[in-house]
Amino acid sequence: MNLTEINNDIIQHFDNETVSDLFPNEDIADKDNSDIIAMLHRLANEEQNANAQNMLGVCYISGMGVEISEETALRFFENAAEQNPPWAQRNLAIMLENQGSSDKNKIIELYEKSAAQNDGYALNNLAACYLTGDGVKQNVKEAVKLFDKAVKVGDDYAMVNLADCYAVGNGVKRDDKKAYELYERAAKQKNQDGLINAAECLFIGKGIKQDLKKAMEYFKIAADMGNETAQKRLEIGR
Repeated sequence: MNLTEINNDIIQHFDNETVSDLFPNEDIADKDNSDIIAMLHRLANEEQNANAQNMLGVCYISGMGVEISEETALRFFENAAEQNPPWAQRNLAIMLENQGSSDKNKIIELYEKSAAQNDGYALNNLAACYLTGDGVKQNVKEAVKLFDKAVKVGDDYAMVNLADCYAVGNGVKRDDKKAYELYERAAKQKNQDGLINAAECLFIGKGIKQDLKKAMEYFKIAADMGNETAQKRLEIGR
């Protein structure tokens, strides 16, 4: 999972209205992206504003309004994480993972701090670490418990991951119906894996009554989002 994906709310809605919600005391009427970037730099550097630091981290990772610089992004995420907001701690952990950091203890610690504040992404990623034994002793039951917590706060990635556990009986008793329900919940949040897996269940009637029409509808939604697997399944289904 990459940072630009989980922070798409920042990337897709980087406009005056969204920034106004985060920084109500700033006058940003009619300012363009370069003006907003300059404002974020001022808030991040002069006032150590964690929201601004996190937004700039995402900007420098994605190249939104600035040239891509992982070094600069890392610095902003580190500064924000020191102030204890869960989203900054989680973003820093993800970036360290994506960079292949050997400091697994730091990554797990950051996820744990963020998860303790009920950040859905952190709960899901920490669960994934326990599921595979990445940086921690493998504990599938703990992974399932963390996935479940993430689902309860609405994380669609955790819905898919927990559904996968139910689909094969990994850490839980196999339950095709429960797996489908979780896939469908993720599908309703436009999660591509959720859409495809729910569609596959509907296509063969696994955990749910067979419904070819609805299956094709889910494949179509995922295909329109650019998912190649869904595009191929649509071709096969025609």
